[in-house]
Amino acid sequence: SMPTVTGLSVTQGLEGAEVTITGTHFRNLLDNNDDVSEVALAGTVDGAFTVISDTQITAHVPAGATNGLWTVTTSGGTAFAPVVFTVIACESSFIDSPLFAIDVAPLNRRRG
Repeated sequence: SMPTVTGLSVTQGLEGAEVTITGTHFRNLLDNNDDVSEVALAGTVDGAFTVISDTQITAHVPAGATNGLWTVTTSGGTAFAPVVFTVIACESSFIDSPLFAIDVAPLNRRRG
């Protein structure tokens, strides 16, 4: 059957962040085995997803991913999430830390 994606546990996150994808037809009805061949965010594949059930997948924001739609591909087709996911740039969480200030200080002096 054609899969569907009906929701995401979060709509933004850093690279590596866990995202629960909900929907339907993530497992093969005949043998109840996982039927998901690929989970991706805006075309960037998540190599570490886990099919929890027929209606739930645990995914992780892949390195290098850009803002866009999560997709789930099974033997029945590809489903697109109903909402855009925003990837938060890693740098943004370190701007206020002392470590970041120490790291960029030499760069700023060199630019002169």
